[in-house]
Amino acid sequence: AWQERRLEFDAAPLADVVHEFNRYNRQQLVIADATLTAKRFSGTFRADGYEALVRLLEEDFGVTATRSAGVIELRVRR
Repeated sequence: AWQERRLEFDAAPLADVVHEFNRYNRQQLVIADATLTAKRFSGTFRADGYEALVRLLEEDFGVTATRSAGVIELRVRR
């Protein structure tokens, strides 16, 4: 049976989370604000579900995402 590829994180630094998502997607996530790098996250996501991660970061963690061709930059909302 076919299984969806899932990424599971348990208190992983955002830098690691972003690295894993970038391995599976053409759309690349970039941490543009160094204060986010070590912030820890837990959760389970589809490997191609980077938009769900970005939405979660925007809605619950005070992150602003700026989208351009092939890149989503993540920074702390000011």
